[in-house]
Amino acid sequence: MATTHAQRDRASSAAHVAEDATLKNGAVLTPDDLARLLDLSRALAVACEHADIALIAAERAGALTGASVTQVMELRDDATLALVAEATGAAATRRDEEEASVGSTGPEQHAARAGAPLWISSLAEAPQHYPGIAFDALTGGPFGASWAFLPLVADDETNGVLTLSFDAEQEFDPHARAFLGEVAAACGNALARGSLFTQERARANASEKALAACGVRQRRSDKQFEDRTHLYERERFARARAEAEAVIAVHAADDLERVQPFTTALFGAETAKDVVAALVDFGPDAFGALGVELTRREVAGGGRDGAGPQGAEAEVASLEEPLWLDPKELAVRFPETSAALLARGAGAWLGVPVPDEDRDHAVLSIAFPKERAFTPGDRARLLLLATESASVLARCAAREAAVAQAETAKPACAFVVQYEEDGVTGPVTRVLGVFSSEATAREALRELDLARSLVCYASITSWSLDVTRPLTSVEIDLPG
Repeated sequence: MATTHAQRDRASSAAHVAEDATLKNGAVLTPDDLARLLDLSRALAVACEHADIALIAAERAGALTGASVTQVMELRDDATLALVAEATGAAATRRDEEEASVGSTGPEQHAARAGAPLWISSLAEAPQHYPGIAFDALTGGPFGASWAFLPLVADDETNGVLTLSFDAEQEFDPHARAFLGEVAAACGNALARGSLFTQERARANASEKALAACGVRQRRSDKQFEDRTHLYERERFARARAEAEAVIAVHAADDLERVQPFTTALFGAETAKDVVAALVDFGPDAFGALGVELTRREVAGGGRDGAGPQGAEAEVASLEEPLWLDPKELAVRFPETSAALLARGAGAWLGVPVPDEDRDHAVLSIAFPKERAFTPGDRARLLLLATESASVLARCAAREAAVAQAETAKPACAFVVQYEEDGVTGPVTRVLGVFSSEATAREALRELDLARSLVCYASITSWSLDVTRPLTSVEIDLPG
């Protein structure tokens, strides 16, 4: 059955009963009655699940009232009653897995529709007081002597029926009716709370829509929290903790989404310039920082010999380890760096070394806004991201240095242009010139082709200056 948020929070309280011990019908509850109601409230407050509360309600209501058979029935959306829990003597049984619908003409349905208790002192006089109600299937069977059908009400809405069957006839005087009514009120409020708790937990708690609805219900129920006892404060604290965890989860998801462009750029970087471009374009947003800077060692200073200005960057370069400084620690250890950061509106600072093969460091430094607070998870995530950025930058720089060294090691080449021309006694081989590149050699060959007279053959030969044989030779025919 669908219930409101207020129904979940409404719970029986013995303190409330004590404040209003004189009931509307004039009956006065005794201290023993109040003590027993307090025990019932405590027992119901222990459970959260709807089925568990129904089981406790059936067991404790029977023990408190002396009923031989106790049934807890829930009113469904289709206006039918379903048996949820049943207690016979000291044994209580959950019936949520095998719900048994109750007929529409029974006394249970009558109590649920009327929203008022139905008292049957004996089966013989029942038709006189309640004509038109079928009593052929009363709770407890033919051995029952008296019955009480008490509607379970929360926030003026009936959500079920508590049925009590007694082996001996009961007078149901005003005092007994008042006490049984309070028992039913405590069970009804607890069942409404448990029903809502079970439904809410079954939903996707991480859903933003569910969280927004929970916020609306929270605002509606805040007004009623002043009347709650400390027994129900635990549920409020649990809900607040769940909401905080949901906010943290959403915050983590937002952080991952913000970091995604930066990590994508790092993954595709091939050169150190690509990494620097990624830091400039996406670094501040990915880190949630005011600025991201890359400082060379000779600027950062320090090193193992201690030379140079002793700033925060110098400390990172000297220790060759990441350094995270809170605003207070930064102001004490590096006042100049702290003053410069405060002038920019920054507070906390993170520095990560960027080593190369010569162990000559650059420093990647990140300045965060002074109003930003960090959880241990934030610190670990940001430190991991900064360390990975420095590692990618170091790998790209090392790869560029290796490529440059390989290109420098290539042997120098010369390109010789030769041609043959007809002489008096036959072909004569001549050298046009030596060129530094094949492009200039071919250009000279084209000029020779335009100005030739007796040239009949030409070639370009590539020679390496440190070997004795040509590397390549391109022969070109020049037809007359």
